Amino acid sequence: MYIEYEQASLIKLYKSKMEELLSESQLSGESTGSIGRSKGASISSSHQQISVTVVTEFVRWNEEAISRCTLLSPQPGNLATNVKTLFTCLLDQVSQ
Repeated sequence: MYIEYEQASLIKLYKSKMEELLSESQLSGESTGSIGRSKGASISSSHQQISVTVVTEFVRWNEEAISRCTLLSPQPGNLATNVKTLFTCLLDQVSQ
């Protein structure tokens, strides 16, 4: 089913971005207490909060996925279900 591939792709993108930010943190040293400020990450080592910049990137990826979903889900019932699945995926990633 198409939506499963789209959802898996989004999750892979989200995880890849988070790994990149954590990797930057380890390279820059733990002395600053934050991760990747230059790329807008601002993940605090104690709370692991992601910045608006990173969330905006996640939302852009989700927007692109929904655009594809609109093209590939011809039936309105399927479209609504698929968009909900993608939006839930975004919320799950941001809430972690």
